[in-house]
Amino acid sequence: MARQQSWQAAILVAAVGLFQVVRAESSIEHAAPRNHQRLRGSMPSSTNLPAAPANGRRLNDLSEAFHVPVQAGDLVHVRSHFLGTPEGRDYLDATAGPCKGNIQCVSASVSPDRDQGSGTWQVSLAGAQSIAGGMLESGVQVHLQNMHRGPEGEQGQGYLDTREPGCEGNMNCVSASSSKDRDMGSGTWELIRVAGPGPINYGDEVYIRNKYRGKLGGAYMDVRKGDCDGNRHCVSAASSRNRSTKSGTWTFVPAFV
Repeated sequence: MARQQSWQAAILVAAVGLFQVVRAESSIEHAAPRNHQRLRGSMPSSTNLPAAPANGRRLNDLSEAFHVPVQAGDLVHVRSHFLGTPEGRDYLDATAGPCKGNIQCVSASVSPDRDQGSGTWQVSLAGAQSIAGGMLESGVQVHLQNMHRGPEGEQGQGYLDTREPGCEGNMNCVSASSSKDRDMGSGTWELIRVAGPGPINYGDEVYIRNKYRGKLGGAYMDVRKGDCDGNRHCVSAASSRNRSTKSGTWTFVPAFV
């Protein structure tokens, strides 16, 4: 068991180091606002590693071992905590549209990368917000752009958006628009840290609230019902942040693409 735990710790060290390198290289490619010196300086060392799991359990992703801040410009997977169990943890995914007048449909897949980046999203600051170091904190408003590179993505890499009411019995439908602000904040989302004010790290549970300023605005992204767009669960926007057993709770996971 001790040998197994030491191997787990070694693998986590290497993987987190790789994540930091990928993040730094990605920042150059996407011209995102990053603090490169902070990233290079935050590589974990043998003196500050978290202990290997005492019971030898498998970690679901790196975010459960290391508190790495989410930054503007990062590429992420958005994982649902519906049901509160690993079996219910689907990933926000874009499929071929049109849907509700937008270019892509949005649902929840069992895979973080169903098809060439369909489950990868780039986080960018909305409006004229300015954040020191680009690190996101609870209450920040963002756009989420899909990074699908496959044939389904030929219509364009859409921005997460609410459009039309009444999907899956919830307040608003969720799809992906060619515009980051299609209609009065419909493509803007507030990230609310479940644990309260503070920085948002990978692994932190968050509510994702739409900032549409029209009628029926302010809904929370939610998983409800199944078998949408060929994926396991449907995604829409509910009036409540916790409609049913963490259906409106999400976590950011680093994307290595």
